[in-house]
Amino acid sequence: MLSRESIKAAAQSPKMTTVDLPAWGGQVNVRVMSGTERNSWEQSITDANQKTVANFREQLLVRTVCDDQGNRIYTDSDVDELSACSAPELSTLYDAAAELNLIGRKARDAAAGNS
Repeated sequence: MLSRESIKAAAQSPKMTTVDLPAWGGQVNVRVMSGTERNSWEQSITDANQKTVANFREQLLVRTVCDDQGNRIYTDSDVDELSACSAPELSTLYDAAAELNLIGRKARDAAAGNS
């Protein structure tokens, strides 16, 4: 059984994956969000009518693109800067971040072994 301390220690080093982006000339890390970041992302992508807003992919990426230590390299206010990048690479990064964070039914089903 995990203890409080072991759960906290695991949270200090979030799971991440490296995405190869040849068009950008290198690789980019994406990581698992904390619960707080996930809540912030979910709030950022819905309007008052519960409809998805623009830049939902970039809203996820500013919270998940990270350095080799798992530290975010973008802030929440960097969405427009990231949106200016090429769409195919943003889609590749989004897909990796969504899978890692179990976003979308396909990712949740795969994690549950229902794919």
